[in-house]
Amino acid sequence: ARAEAPPSAVGRLAAAAAVSVVCWGSLRLARADHWFLKARVYRDVGRTDLAPVAFDASLRLNPYETRYRMTTVGFLLDLAGRSGRPEDRASLLAAAGRVSEDGLARRPGHVDTWQSRGVALARLATAGDASAWGPAAAALDRGLELDPWFPPLLASRGAVAREMGDAPTLERIAARQSRLAELSGGR
Repeated sequence: ARAEAPPSAVGRLAAAAAVSVVCWGSLRLARADHWFLKARVYRDVGRTDLAPVAFDASLRLNPYETRYRMTTVGFLLDLAGRSGRPEDRASLLAAAGRVSEDGLARRPGHVDTWQSRGVALARLATAGDASAWGPAAAALDRGLELDPWFPPLLASRGAVAREMGDAPTLERIAARQSRLAELSGGR
């Protein structure tokens, strides 16, 4: 039988480099999860000065994680809704818009990114920018093309249709919600 040659130094080095890259990637994702958890804790205890920094850190470390992005957009929209200063509200709404738009650039095939974008635009419209209603509806419609039965998306699109006075869309969404409730046994 032929004896096997020991791995070359170059082969061992390549294997070590591959393991290092995998470990580095895993560590980066673990750090992103850590920052996301910190952001949620800061948000939950009312540290609105620290939560945005932690949300931003989680997105920088893992910009493709839709859950981070949706939670960040929700947080910014909530802060905007509670802000008593119009300039702060405008800044927070703009930040939510940027985070949701970046999500679309990174994950255009994910229904949650379209919902996040549509909701951010709808909040902008509610705050006084009536020109945002159309893009909000279009973003939510694109999400419905990807998943026509996603309950939160149906609710968001119904709310936008109601605000826009779009009775045909509102009826279509209500019928789909009714059918979904029927199929799920009313749950």
